Amino acid sequence: MAFKKKTWADRMVEYAGRRKLTNISTKQSIICDVERSEGTISKEGDAFSSQNMNDLEQRIEDGFTEVKQTTDGINQNLASGQIEFSFQDGKGVYRKKGADTWLPFSSTLVLMDGTGSYAFGGINNGYYSNFQLDNFDYSIYSKIRITNLGTYPFEVVCGTTSYTSPGTFDIGALKQTTLRIFYRGAAANPPILLKVELIP
Repeated sequence: MAFKKKTWADRMVEYAGRRKLTNISTKQSIICDVERSEGTISKEGDAFSSQNMNDLEQRIEDGFTEVKQTTDGINQNLASGQIEFSFQDGKGVYRKKGADTWLPFSSTLVLMDGTGSYAFGGINNGYYSNFQLDNFDYSIYSKIRITNLGTYPFEVVCGTTSYTSPGTFDIGALKQTTLRIFYRGAAANPPILLKVELIP
């Protein structure tokens, strides 16, 4: 929801310091003019005024504008525009461009989906693929899920921990390190049937 700026107005009265005092026993009332008598003022502080409040409104609006400009820039540049970012209810969300569904940043992150890629590069008449993600922030993820949809061996390395079998594993202790995925085929050039997901 877009920020809607409010225009504040000062309260205008005839006698700003005038008060009515009523004796609760006799019910008699007197009208008095009161003024501050606060002794030495060590710090003036900021007055609650229309000028100060409207300045605050403007700075908030400028902040929202800056965030939108930054978000638009990310949308334009990131992944050649294939991924869109936005904010909903004060939270960051993303989606594949043109998709109907926005996902929160804390959703499961699919690094490899098990389809469409092929191993490359020959070693001893075999084929392999090596995927590496450096200096990645794992702080919002607690687990990694590995699914091998094929029959070829693999190795997934999170920091110093190695996984060679499918399953869901705890990575909550990781914060920022390297994730490496190594997939080996046979003498042919096989599809990489490995699905790797990070789970909040």
